[in-house]
Amino acid sequence: GEDRARAIEAIRKLSKDGMPAAMHAEATWLFSGSLESPDPDRGRTLLKEAANRNYPPALYEYGLMHVRGNGVEMNQQRGLNLIRDASKRGNTSAQFFLGSSYESGSLVERDLNQAMSQFQLCAARAVPLCQYRLAKLLLDKPKRKEGDLLQAVAWLQLAAGHGVEDAHRALNEALPHCTPEQLSQIDRLRPALERPPLQIGRSIE
Repeated sequence: GEDRARAIEAIRKLSKDGMPAAMHAEATWLFSGSLESPDPDRGRTLLKEAANRNYPPALYEYGLMHVRGNGVEMNQQRGLNLIRDASKRGNTSAQFFLGSSYESGSLVERDLNQAMSQFQLCAARAVPLCQYRLAKLLLDKPKRKEGDLLQAVAWLQLAAGHGVEDAHRALNEALPHCTPEQLSQIDRLRPALERPPLQIGRSIE
């Protein structure tokens, strides 16, 4: 309708004026061809410009292009640097990507502490898969302490509440190992773990 057309035109004007969020939105349209014929070259240009302005979703997506050599020359180190920058600026997709990379040893040296640190960031922003992956790492720690178990179960409960089926199954295995006192501690701990989600760059691919 007319309202949608006006909104699109307004975003294009803001993009032309150099607003990073609008540039990122227009780049997304150009890649997908959702509004007109696809123009990936123009999309990459806008995405790069938005990343140069430190817009977190653009930093992550442009970094991913370099990691995969998707439309740009493959440069995994440059890509990782951009993704790390996006993570530091609160992009949960970047945090999940880095957590997964450190957990598997893909692109980076395997480092489970780094993996947990990255998953912790996006788990606290209410991203269910981050909550589940963090909980699994806490449960699987070679020298697991009581605090690790309590946090793991609390994260699993949050992830299960968001609909992660694997979290339900992991809970069924973990809960029988918890005493009534530990379950009470978990109930007190759980509300403090999750903060209101960021509105920018929250989605996980």
